[in-house]
Amino acid sequence: MIASAAASLAATLSVPAAASVTRYLINGNIVVASATLKKVSYLGQVVRVDTYSTDGNTIVESRLRHDFASVPLSGTVASAPAEFAQYFNALYYNPVLLNTAATWRSGAAYLRYAQLEMADNKWRITIP
Repeated sequence: MIASAAASLAATLSVPAAASVTRYLINGNIVVASATLKKVSYLGQVVRVDTYSTDGNTIVESRLRHDFASVPLSGTVASAPAEFAQYFNALYYNPVLLNTAATWRSGAAYLRYAQLEMADNKWRITIP
């Protein structure tokens, strides 16, 4: 699989701006989650993804990912599996945006996996 920069699937929609920061209350301190400081490690067939605070010292989120599968896409974009389309509902459920004649390129696929959120009594705080 090849990752690329964010791009709009519809010519009439721009890529949204980055989301606001997420803060956590950990051991009596409020820390801000980093959008880029992550550590990925492998535990057999499981991938652990830790997200750090902006200071790079505190883990604010941990996820265990498993049961990875590459799912091929073929035919028309409109006929994509529901588990894929649900993440792009603004495109798939708006007939003005979805070109029903568009087809997937050869080799197109998406990555499916299960994910377990791990927690250690951390509180996510939303501050407008």
